[in-house]
Amino acid sequence: MTSYKVSARLDVEDVSGFIIHAVRREDQILTAYREAFKHHEAKMLGHPGIRNGRLAKNHAQLAAMLDAMRLVVTNLTNTQIEQAQDFVLTMLEERQRAVETDHAHVEWFWERFDYLNNPINTDRTACIDHSRTADVHAISLVDFEKRCADAGLRLQRQNPRGDPQDPQKGKGRVSGRGSDPRTLHAKSGDALMRPRWHNDHELLAAVAVKIHANNATRYRALFAEKAITRAAAIEAVRVTFAVACSWRAIAALAPAGEWIDDPDLGGAWPYERRQMLSDAAEVARHAADAMPHCFETVGFADAVDTLIWWETVSPPARLIADVNMQCLREAAMRPPARPSERRTPPIRPAPIAAPPITTPPAPRALQTTLFGVAA
Repeated sequence: MTSYKVSARLDVEDVSGFIIHAVRREDQILTAYREAFKHHEAKMLGHPGIRNGRLAKNHAQLAAMLDAMRLVVTNLTNTQIEQAQDFVLTMLEERQRAVETDHAHVEWFWERFDYLNNPINTDRTACIDHSRTADVHAISLVDFEKRCADAGLRLQRQNPRGDPQDPQKGKGRVSGRGSDPRTLHAKSGDALMRPRWHNDHELLAAVAVKIHANNATRYRALFAEKAITRAAAIEAVRVTFAVACSWRAIAALAPAGEWIDDPDLGGAWPYERRQMLSDAAEVARHAADAMPHCFETVGFADAVDTLIWWETVSPPARLIADVNMQCLREAAMRPPARPSERRTPPIRPAPIAAPPITTPPAPRALQTTLFGVAA
């Protein structure tokens, strides 16, 4: 067995000493930095395509400090310095292009506007732009949302203040209807922006199970054909299994397992859930577009879109289920009300006829007509 000797002391030759040399040359470094900064700032502001002074200044500081560090790191060659300066300039160009690009929500809007306003895709008399001049657009947002829904285009989620997917403005809240805690629901935007069946958690759980069943069947067949390995097949259905189990727990008002959000334990990260549901929604929407009159196909596609909506809405479905569970527990533990201190003669209620004996309806879990799968 090899033994190693551990020493608490290091020789001077083994220590870098960079900080000591840099501190000792502080005045020289700062003087060289200020002179180099003026040169690099003027050079970057005059570089073609650079229009943001803040970006030019920030990258000029990097380039100037690189020149000043040659007073301490003396073994850098001119070629290395030139390559590093070119890299800083490339960073500046990429950052300038990034800040000039429209926000993702703006690009999303104009893509759908161009599609809806194209006479090839829609009737010319039904174009969404109502302006009579070429350099001005007149668009009704309500009409825009309706046209997107009619064309099968997915809508951006809006919060009550109209900011698309802004987690800091117009956050959702939990509110109740009636005395049943199960009626707690998410308020995120107006009724127009809430997707179909957003409060039917049992149906959404059935759809999540259906997605997992489809993926399990598909990858089982691929494994049987030796197109993929067993490990790849298990990894492929890991996310769908986590989504299905989490929604079954939400529908049943049951606590979620600790493994749901841990990929090492068989769960899935939130971004994995959204990516999987987005892929499933694309396939389901293509099938719905091919069969627009099939209630099952269109309803399944709408339900998958609703699952994606719940992955980003605030508060999430899991939090609402936890609040409802707490309400049920508190209601069960609440002591009976105390009788009134005033002595009043008891009022005898009129006798109530016993309700007829009827067979209770089958729970959602026993219904087999819900997209061909039980909840």
